[in-house]
Amino acid sequence: MSGDERGELVGDWAHSFEEDGERTLVFRRDDFPFPPARRPREALCLEPDGGVRLGRPGPADRREWTSGRWGVDGGRLVLGPGEVFDIVQLAPDRLELSRSDQPGPEDGP
Repeated sequence: MSGDERGELVGDWAHSFEEDGERTLVFRRDDFPFPPARRPREALCLEPDGGVRLGRPGPADRREWTSGRWGVDGGRLVLGPGEVFDIVQLAPDRLELSRSDQPGPEDGP
């Protein structure tokens, strides 16, 4: 991944779960006009210096934030130790990821 593509990842992304595929997660820029949702959307805030803030739904129906580091390894987005996603598609307003370690329906039990 080039430096320009890495720069395209920087910013605030929110999970657009309505667009997810069987094995993919779709994120849109945080200012995307999302339809109303009953729970808070997961969020990624990728900072230019390699810092990341991860927002996940908490018990009070609000995002709970954790911090860490992010990077790119080839065509993969690495979020701290242990969370690695293949970058399926990267556009200015859309990020599609897949977990390469999660079996799909075609992989069997």
